[in-house]
Amino acid sequence: MKKLLSSTHPVVVGVLVAAAAATTSPAATLLWSIGNKDTNTAEFALGPRGYQDYRQPGVYIVGQSDPKKDWPYVQPGAGDASWAPGTPQTFEAFFGLEAAPAEACRLELDFADTHSTNPPKLRVEVNDLAREYQTPRGAGDASVFGEPSKGRPYVVSLEVPAGTLKAGENRVAITTLTGSWVLWDAVQFEAPAGTRLATLPDRTLVTRIAASRSTLALHDGKPAHLVTLNISRIGQPVEATVRVGSQEPEKVNLRQGSQSVEVFAAPVTAKETVPVTVAIGADVLAKKEVDLEPVRPWIVYILMHSHVDIGYTDIQPHIAAKQAHNVARALELIQETKDYPPEAKFKWNLEVQWTYDQFWAGASEEQKRQFEQAVRDGYIGLDAMYGNLLTGISRGE
Repeated sequence: MKKLLSSTHPVVVGVLVAAAAATTSPAATLLWSIGNKDTNTAEFALGPRGYQDYRQPGVYIVGQSDPKKDWPYVQPGAGDASWAPGTPQTFEAFFGLEAAPAEACRLELDFADTHSTNPPKLRVEVNDLAREYQTPRGAGDASVFGEPSKGRPYVVSLEVPAGTLKAGENRVAITTLTGSWVLWDAVQFEAPAGTRLATLPDRTLVTRIAASRSTLALHDGKPAHLVTLNISRIGQPVEATVRVGSQEPEKVNLRQGSQSVEVFAAPVTAKETVPVTVAIGADVLAKKEVDLEPVRPWIVYILMHSHVDIGYTDIQPHIAAKQAHNVARALELIQETKDYPPEAKFKWNLEVQWTYDQFWAGASEEQKRQFEQAVRDGYIGLDAMYGNLLTGISRGE
């Protein structure tokens, strides 16, 4: 991954806080929370160390979602292209209110750590209210690799003035505008006493539609373009249909919460723009034009062999036995795959003739016969050099 990470910054005791002047009611109570303020990233999706499995931003429906499934512990930025999309990522939380509060509320974002050399700039939105924050440098790599206690916590505390929220659906969004990742500890929302949550109506959000460009997937035994959709479902599960271009639509079961849906398109020989449509019944939820580009075909040939390094990874007699066993196992695999297609039949190469000597000394007559036949048929390759030069003292001559 792109220098995730290393830093020489020491771990510090204390928490850095970015805050607007807080004038919330002293009687304010915790209305909802994603996670707990405990510097524990294991309570979130992918936590505490699965950053490389990141596929889509967090979408959290208050009263319905589960942080362990729907809110990744790491929120990447544009600087994380080696393991994430490499674009700004927006995490969203939706909640319903019976009535708009008459007094100010407070949103608190608790981060367990930020990237040590390229911390992101964040945009925080609550409905139409938007603020930007440059996060400070974090403590280093250990936190994202599973040790959040070694991070440098950072807190954003944002006053949400009266009039910002409304009865019905409300939205909180956090976007990494620039830079790299942050690690989540908690998202908490305080509101005046008496503020009541309301159930959100059933709704489906399509947050991303993108097609692979440089690689093809294998679908039903054939190469295909992979089209990925990020979808979040508020309410009960429902069946949707996804259509790519003029292909037959595919049925997709949408569960409650956020999910990544994959559909496939036939390879193209020239750049082609096709529409991708998501619908539930006759209701079209989203439609986007995506570009499909030709992908150069590659044939990869794999040379099967075991490196001979006598006495380096084990004592010499053990290495001799292992190398002899490898040849015997190769003969078994050659027999097991003899009826496979030509490109799938097993083949083996002896890196040096010394390996042949070790095998031959203990082989049965049947193994010797099989070995000679495999060499004639081209399933085992013999090399002319007897051994490898395993020292820098002598030269090639």
